[in-house]
Order: sequence, then C-alpha cells, then structure tokens
Amino acid sequence: MNEEAVGGVLCTCGHTHAHTYSLCLSEPLSDELLLWLCDELTEDDAALLIMSLRLRRSAVQIARLRAPHSLSQQAFHILTAWRRGLPSSTLKCPMLARCLTHAGRPDLSRELLLREAADYKMEERKPGET
Repeated sequence: MNEEAVGGVLCTCGHTHAHTYSLCLSEPLSDELLLWLCDELTEDDAALLIMSLRLRRSAVQIARLRAPHSLSQQAFHILTAWRRGLPSSTLKCPMLARCLTHAGRPDLSRELLLREAADYKMEERKPGET
C-alpha cells in the first residue's frame, strides 16, 4: 500500500486527502466553470470581484482590450489571467469562492463550489466507464 494513502484518501491527482471522498481542489478551475460564472456576473459584481482578486491593472486593461464589447468575455479573460498567475498548488476554487463572498455574491460562491464538486464527480466516473 502506498504510504501516502495511510490516514487519507489517495486522489486521482496523486495528492492524499484526509476526507472520505477524493475531491482534489488543487486542480485548476475549468474554463467551462469560469464561463458559467462570467455569464452570471453583473458589471458591478465583476468590478467588485476584480478588486477582491488583487490583479494588476495591466491584466485588467488587456482583458478589456481583448473583448471591448463583452463584459462576460472581459471577465473570463481576467479570471483566466488570475488563474494562470497562481501557483499550481493553490486551492483556486475556494479562493475564488471567498472573493465572490467578499464581492457580495455568497450565492455564486456556493454555486461555484457545488458545480466544481459536481464536475469532479463526473470526471471521476469517466475513467471507469467503457
């Protein structure tokens, strides 16, 4: 038996987790999940979220230039830049959920975490299927 698995669950990502299910939150947020979130954000929500993410002003300006007529696409570019800028070991989904809560959208925060868990469960089933 793998020594790392003692006292926890060995996840498909190779990490060992102390909980009873093998949900690894260190894997990056999917583009699909970010696109869903961006479609849910209003202009005010997006502005507050950007402030919570503590991005460089240049990253925000580049996103606005890439999609000048689409708030949803601007938010998507901003969130993908934020995601790329974080270390791979960072728990991205909980961090983004905290930022959403700070931006006044705890409902989106909860939904984000639920969708992330559901996405992971769907992907976990795929390898075993034939």
